[in-house]
Amino acid sequence: MSRPDAPDLDMSIRELRRSLEEILARPKVTRRDAEEAVEAAQAIADLMRAEERALRLIAARADGASRPERPPEILDGLTLHEAARAVLARAGWPMHVGELAVGVKARGWRNPRGRNADAKQLAQQLAARLPRYPETFRRVAPNTFALTEWGDNPPRKERPKPLIGIFASDGSLPARDSEEELEHYFDDERNQWRSS
Repeated sequence: MSRPDAPDLDMSIRELRRSLEEILARPKVTRRDAEEAVEAAQAIADLMRAEERALRLIAARADGASRPERPPEILDGLTLHEAARAVLARAGWPMHVGELAVGVKARGWRNPRGRNADAKQLAQQLAARLPRYPETFRRVAPNTFALTEWGDNPPRKERPKPLIGIFASDGSLPARDSEEELEHYFDDERNQWRSS
């Protein structure tokens, strides 16, 4: 029993997406128009996620696998200190508990009790737990740990560079020149600090 004004539910995915995009393209005059546009955008995103998930499942079936295997970097099911060990081993460099917590969460670790702790809580737990395992972890600085198997020489000699530049430059002045320029700036008598 369907209502006469209800849309046909036997639409194809393309038709459904096109209808949602039409709702999204309508002019937003009232609050309700804007809310419908937000709902349509969320529905499009959900539809795209469902398509991707279905295509992955179909591709896995076509490859003969009944279920795709979990990638080895997923840490779900490990204890917290085992997950921290895996993150440190992959990084190859001593890490602060804050960095470790972010790495552990990013690689899918979940608390076995079902509580989803944030990175700050995980960092506190790591700071308390890692010193209990001196055979695995060694404190190299305040709340910074390395693997004991590394000794004094971590596998990486240099800390990795950040993925995003913190300081941007137009490229006109190399960093070494800018340091010399700063020295000249502070050597100039007009720029010296004076008390009043």
